Amino acid sequence: MTNDFIEQSLEIFKKFNSNKLFYQDLPSYDQLVTADAFKISADDFEIIRKNGPLLQNWVKEQKHLFREMFKSKKLAWLKEKLIDDTSKETLSYYEKLLDQPDKYTQILRADLSSLPYGCHEPQFRWAGFPYILLIPQIYEEVVNSSKSPNRDISFFIQKTIDEFCREKNESAIYLSPQKYMRANYNTIKILRRTLLISVPTLNEKNFAIKKGKLVHKETGLTIKLIFRHQISLATLIETTFGRKLIELYLDNNLHFEPDLDILNDLKLGMALVSDERTRSFFSDDSRRLFLKTAIAEKNMHSFNSVFNTQFNNYSDFIEKTTRSTRRYVYKYGGMDMHMSHGAREVYRLDDSENHCRRILNKNSRLWIIQQMDSTRYKFRFLKGDYTQKNTCEIVEDSNFSARFEVFYYLDGDSVEPITLIANLVNNHWKSRFKTSNQIDGEGSVVTPICIRK
Repeated sequence: MTNDFIEQSLEIFKKFNSNKLFYQDLPSYDQLVTADAFKISADDFEIIRKNGPLLQNWVKEQKHLFREMFKSKKLAWLKEKLIDDTSKETLSYYEKLLDQPDKYTQILRADLSSLPYGCHEPQFRWAGFPYILLIPQIYEEVVNSSKSPNRDISFFIQKTIDEFCREKNESAIYLSPQKYMRANYNTIKILRRTLLISVPTLNEKNFAIKKGKLVHKETGLTIKLIFRHQISLATLIETTFGRKLIELYLDNNLHFEPDLDILNDLKLGMALVSDERTRSFFSDDSRRLFLKTAIAEKNMHSFNSVFNTQFNNYSDFIEKTTRSTRRYVYKYGGMDMHMSHGAREVYRLDDSENHCRRILNKNSRLWIIQQMDSTRYKFRFLKGDYTQKNTCEIVEDSNFSARFEVFYYLDGDSVEPITLIANLVNNHWKSRFKTSNQIDGEGSVVTPICIRK
C-alpha cells in the first residue's frame, strides 16, 4: 500500500506538471502531491448540497438591499462605502444595472475553512479553470477514486456558452492573465465557440462595436459572452470602452459571466448579514452560512455589534487584546480589482501590535474583519524531489489549514454542487505565504473531495 501511494502520487505529479498545474511564479511555495482524496461523510455532503439554495437566497437578499440603497436615506452610508466614484454619470450606471431584471451568475464558488459550514468567502469571479477541470480528472485516471461527487465542470461552462452563442459566427471569450495563458489554453480549447484572450487585449485595438455588436477584429466573430473573472464592474466603468461594453449589456447584446452586478465583485455581503443596520434584509439561514464578519470602522461600531464586544476604537482593540485573542482576518471588501483579487489585501491580526496598527490604518473605505477559523486537518502527502523517487518520503502527521472550494451550478431555481476541491495549506488559509517550520517552506496539497464509503 505504501509503495502504491508513492507511485500514484508521482504519477499525479507528472500529470500536474505536463498540464502546467503548478504555481511556478511562486518559487518559495511548494505544491505538494498526494494520492489521497479528501474524504467527507455523506451527512456533510448533504448539508453542502442544502447550502446551495441558501447561498442563492442570500444573493437575492443582497440584490434587494442594494436596490433599496439607492432609494433610502437610511442606507446612504452604504452607498458611500461601496462606490468610490460618486459622479452622477457613474452612479447612473450602477442604478441602471440594479434596475435590470434579475440575472444570476451560473457558477458560484463557496470557499470554506471548515466543513460543512464555515464559508469565509463566496467567489463569483472565480479563476483557475484548468485546476477545477483537470484535478478531479487526473485523480480519477490515476487512483480511480469511487464515491466522487465531482462532475465535469466543462459541461456546465459549455452549457452557459451554448445558451448565448447560438449562431455559427458567435463566440464567447475567456479572459486570462498573460502568465496563465499557456495553462488556460490546454483546457479552454476543449470548449466550443470560445476564444482565449489575455486581459490587456480587451480594448478597441482588438475589438470593434458594429451595429450594436461586439466584434473580434482578428477573427470577425461576434462576441456574445465574456467570462469576466479577471475584470470587475468598477474596472469596466472606469474606461470609455468598458462603458460601451456595459451599454451593449444593457441592450441585451452582450452577456457576462458572472453577471454585471455589484454583489459579484464584493466581499462586503458577508458582513451585511450581521450588521445591525442591514441584518433585517437577511435571514438567519444566511447568517449561518458565513464565519462571523463585521465592517471595519474606526469606532468599532459594527465589530462590537457582531462580536458582542465593547471597544472604543482600533487602539483600544489592540491594547486590550493579545496575539492569542486577536484571531481575526482583515481584508479589503470593495470593488477595486487591484485590491480584491488573489488575496492581495488580506491580513492576519494575530501579530504584533505595530503590525496591527499599520494594517488597520490602511487607506480605504471598505474593509471587513472576519473571525479566524483555527480548524486543522491531518492529511497524508508525499515530500521530496518528485523527479527523484529515492528522495521521496510519506508524511503522515501534517497539520493543515484548509480552503474547501465548493462549486455550485445555478440553473433557475435549481442549485447543485458540481465540483469539490480541497486546498490544504501548511499555514493558515490567509497567511500571506509566510514561512513555516512544519514543512520545508510553505506548501499546499490540492486534491478532490470524495464521499467516505
